[in-house]
Amino acid sequence: MHNIKTKENDRLSLPDIKVKQNLAIRFVNKAVSITFIILALVFSIALIVIFLVDIELTIDAEGILEPSNINYIHSTETGVIENILINSGDTVKVNQPLAILDSVQLKRNLIEIESEIALNENTYNHDLAKTIFVNRQNEYLLKKAKSQLIRAKATFRDRLSNFFDNSKVDSIYNNYKIGSHITLDYAMAEIISVQADISLRELEIEMQELKKYDTNTIQINLNKLYFEQKTLKEKLLNTIIKSPVNGIVLSEGLENLVNNYLTEGTLLFEIGSINSWKIILFVRENEVHQIVKNSRVKVELSALQTTEDFDLYEASVTSISAERISSNDKYSNFAGLYRITATLNNGNISKIDLSKLKYGYKVKGKIITNSGKISKLLMQYFTEIF
Repeated sequence: MHNIKTKENDRLSLPDIKVKQNLAIRFVNKAVSITFIILALVFSIALIVIFLVDIELTIDAEGILEPSNINYIHSTETGVIENILINSGDTVKVNQPLAILDSVQLKRNLIEIESEIALNENTYNHDLAKTIFVNRQNEYLLKKAKSQLIRAKATFRDRLSNFFDNSKVDSIYNNYKIGSHITLDYAMAEIISVQADISLRELEIEMQELKKYDTNTIQINLNKLYFEQKTLKEKLLNTIIKSPVNGIVLSEGLENLVNNYLTEGTLLFEIGSINSWKIILFVRENEVHQIVKNSRVKVELSALQTTEDFDLYEASVTSISAERISSNDKYSNFAGLYRITATLNNGNISKIDLSKLKYGYKVKGKIITNSGKISKLLMQYFTEIF
């Protein structure tokens, strides 16, 4: 019996656990279970998010606002700039004067041309009036000479009738030889004198016809002078250089143009149209390769915001520079970066008061390089890595 009890006492058994220890273990077990449930729930939510939620991968960039269309204004005449009427950054309207060229010499030339025109017009009108007068005079003198011829012939016939039979007068008149009769010679001399006078009057009329060539020469010269006058007047109008568009003056250092001698066609101003704008963004070298043409851009125009809630405007990338910006570039403040050009989408332009936009406004942009489900983007990422 004693041996049996000893064996029973030698058996393995758990120690007695107090009630408080049991509660702690159960609490730990429940905590572990809840933790696993939460982890499973989080994992499930993560899976749902990965496969259902869309995200956008973006590159943050800063830049400036510029007009899309730039009009280049050239000198319309050769001359010296007398005055510049605008400053860089000014907003100008169509036909607004921008600069004035010195017009003293042009005005002097115009006065000389107009004086010459007046002189030629006076000569032309005088010659024309004189020609009309002389022609009328010659017509009257010709008529007078013809009437004298009639009278001289009548006198000759009258004297013939005193010496010959009337039936033979016409025959003798037509065949009369000078020197045959003294009295008749006087009458015939009168006839010949009048005939000569008629011929002279006819020659005078022909000479007046030749005068029209002199008049035509004056007219040709006048036409030339009229053309020169018109050209000078147009040049005088061109001495006032005007803006062809509504826009913003982009050129700088305009005050240095005053008193400079310019040839026709010299570039004077650059004016950007206010109806079309583009966004110039600048990105680092390690980012530019992620951007492609037509990439979407969300743009923030800080100057147009009136509240802390900034509106983002949609734009699209239109060009990507192939080289870094140099220190001599127009955008030398961003030397070493790459230039990205984007254009605001039409739907956004209608929401913006374009008259409030100014050249050089600072902008911030988020260039979207990729978008889609998280799972898809992760797959692409790991594919690129491996």
